[in-house]
Amino acid sequence: MTLDRYEIKYKDKGKGITWKIRRTHKYQDIPICAIEVKINPKVLTSGIANYFDIANQQEVLMSLKLVKAEAWKISEKLYDMFPFKLSRVDYCINFDMKALGYLCSDEQMMELIKRGNIPHHFNERVEYDKISHRMKTDKISFYLMSKSVIVNCYQKDEQQRRYNQNRGIAGTPDMPSHIIRFEVQCLYNKLYNIKNEHNFQSDEETMEYILSDNVSKNILTNYFRRVIMGGQYMTKAEAIDKIKSYVFMVNKKYRKF
Repeated sequence: MTLDRYEIKYKDKGKGITWKIRRTHKYQDIPICAIEVKINPKVLTSGIANYFDIANQQEVLMSLKLVKAEAWKISEKLYDMFPFKLSRVDYCINFDMKALGYLCSDEQMMELIKRGNIPHHFNERVEYDKISHRMKTDKISFYLMSKSVIVNCYQKDEQQRRYNQNRGIAGTPDMPSHIIRFEVQCLYNKLYNIKNEHNFQSDEETMEYILSDNVSKNILTNYFRRVIMGGQYMTKAEAIDKIKSYVFMVNKKYRKF
């Protein structure tokens, strides 16, 4: 029996780090392994298992120092392997529906968002529904996939409830609500292209650029405009009232409704 994956877990589940050793390929019948570390910078720097707040550039850079310190505790050889190469970076922004003052519910907003644009080379994720016996999209998420980028707009509070329920974790009364998160996951191919576009000579240089607040803002803005698109959002009743306020031909007005 061969071991393809080995995972190190902390007793403190709110640590913000997951270590994995996985076998990638063989060289002359010798298994070659890769060490994979997944970091949640906000959790790691704050020491609190808060999956709603988002880390800024300063906290991300601080989290890298903390990861190196953890690597030293595990093994000096692991510490010597730094810096690691980035294989995925998640950028995201939270929208507080209550604070924005929208009159519609979170579910209605997600229904509207799911009618957004699907860019070229992207496909929406579907999963088999055991009740209807057909492939369906998730009601709380607009999940688009390509070979280099994943765009996911979803109800964060509902997603966290599902996560907690599946793992038997009790929810907290003060858990934020009415949060819709727009998230862009840049996979290895995307990060590799960014490195080549800017002719970066080292992984450290690439990492410093990719993890900056400006790049985060630019990537989020770019994909938000391509998927959600800009515009004045309103309820159906408000839209009907606005259309009625203009003078149209009868047939044209009917088509707009």
